Amino acid sequence: MCAVTNVYLHIKLVNRVSFTIFITLCLVSLPAVSLVCSSERGAADTTQMKELEGILTEARNLESYLKEKKCNLRQTLALISNKLQS
Repeated sequence: MCAVTNVYLHIKLVNRVSFTIFITLCLVSLPAVSLVCSSERGAADTTQMKELEGILTEARNLESYLKEKKCNLRQTLALISNKLQS
């Protein structure tokens, strides 16, 4: 059984360029009967989950960074616009 979590990060920049980052995380929950698996598979699953968590963290950091840049660009453009109108 696999619980799928979809994460969409949509970022629209000032110059109308849009980036959509799509990440699908598959969180595995095994029934009690199939808990007997090799330690190699368990280690591989753990490694894969850590990699996915790292990707998700990077995507969230990127989203935050781009939102901050977007805000700064808007402020700069507003300042330029105000100076041009004066």
